[in-house]
Amino acid sequence: MIKSIQACEKDISALTDLLQAHDESPFNENDLMKWITVKEEESNSVDKFLQQLCDSGAEVNNNLDTFLSDIKVKNLVCYTFSSLDLPDDLLSDQEHFLKPSIMRRNSEKKPYAVSQTWFTGSIREKMREHLEIFQKLMFLHGDVEAVKFLVSSKQHTIHPGSCILLYENGCDEVTCFSPPLKPACPVTEQISGHSVVLKVFSACPATEELRLLYKMKEEKDWKSQSVLQSHDTVTLIDLSPDTEYEMKYTAVGKLNYTVDSDVSRVTMHTISIREDSTRNTIFNKGVKVFSILTGKTDKLHKQIISTMQTQIEDLREVRTVDESDIILVFCPIVSRAGTDIDVALKHFSNYTDFKLAVLVVLHHTFDPEKVVPDSSKCVNRTDILTVDYLFYDDTGILKCQKNSDSTNKVLNWLIQQGKKRGVKICPRENKFPNMTLLNWKLPWSL
Repeated sequence: MIKSIQACEKDISALTDLLQAHDESPFNENDLMKWITVKEEESNSVDKFLQQLCDSGAEVNNNLDTFLSDIKVKNLVCYTFSSLDLPDDLLSDQEHFLKPSIMRRNSEKKPYAVSQTWFTGSIREKMREHLEIFQKLMFLHGDVEAVKFLVSSKQHTIHPGSCILLYENGCDEVTCFSPPLKPACPVTEQISGHSVVLKVFSACPATEELRLLYKMKEEKDWKSQSVLQSHDTVTLIDLSPDTEYEMKYTAVGKLNYTVDSDVSRVTMHTISIREDSTRNTIFNKGVKVFSILTGKTDKLHKQIISTMQTQIEDLREVRTVDESDIILVFCPIVSRAGTDIDVALKHFSNYTDFKLAVLVVLHHTFDPEKVVPDSSKCVNRTDILTVDYLFYDDTGILKCQKNSDSTNKVLNWLIQQGKKRGVKICPRENKFPNMTLLNWKLPWSL
């Protein structure tokens, strides 16, 4: 064109039009410089994240099939860059502009896309959060051969920037790992004697287990107690008087990832158990029972207590051990009977001097005629009644003679021991005059 202008074959205005067309195209210098600047910033930021991941010991590998096919790998955890493959608006405009049909339309003028970055402040913050979670998972499982940690790239529009993809048990189905939300701080509902009742708040869907951690203020190591999320409260017993305790909830998610609540403090005060028990007996009518679960019972204890309520006048459950007349400890056998029973006996503490104590041992079986060992032989104490019950997952407490005999044994023992302890336990009026307490038929045997 310059030669044509020099030869006076074209007017200089043609060059002016060409330069103007270039400035108005997606190839103009201003847009290109902005695009280069944005890409350099994105590249530097991704490099920084990548360096931190590699320094933590993660392997950069987009070939996931190799690991999913390895039977030694049970879980595959991937820090995934999810926005690297997003379409680029400026490059798309340039490709569109170079089409012959578009280039011929010199009169067509339109604003082209201004170079925008996906790496916004909020996305950077989320990527930092994912990096911290990923590094914590590596700290928990970094030495475990069955868990592999990779860095990969895969477009994921729902989670811009990054996400943590989890492949479990070699399965192609992937989930985005989400840690549990921070649980609420423990709130004290009642302090009584050696026990404290704490409110249980509902947990988020990512929480697979909720634990209560507690320790004396001056101690370093935390003790742990499982919390049944179906319950409104959890009770800690056998705490030392005149002692300040620190307590917090811990939400446990997939891969044992934990999130702790803030710490609350509770101070226990000295109280006479005998005076407290006497005060409850004098001023509160009815027979009060407190339940302690040493394992998962799937509400089997509720079935047994409901049966007792049909046989004993004004029997009701209470939330603390100190306001109760009867302590029922429910012990599902999950390992060795002797070991589980030894653990259960510790829950009675020193309350058996003033409370009626019953240890209910739960045996899992579908056979109502199954003969189980007499658990009372494992209990070398005369102040505790020990009985055995049979149950199955789908049916609950089985309809069998064993369970009927155990309930009758509990009822008769409570009546006899209640007279000695000053606890008035009255059986409900028998609808069948010719039948005694010993041969009452229980709900599951009718």
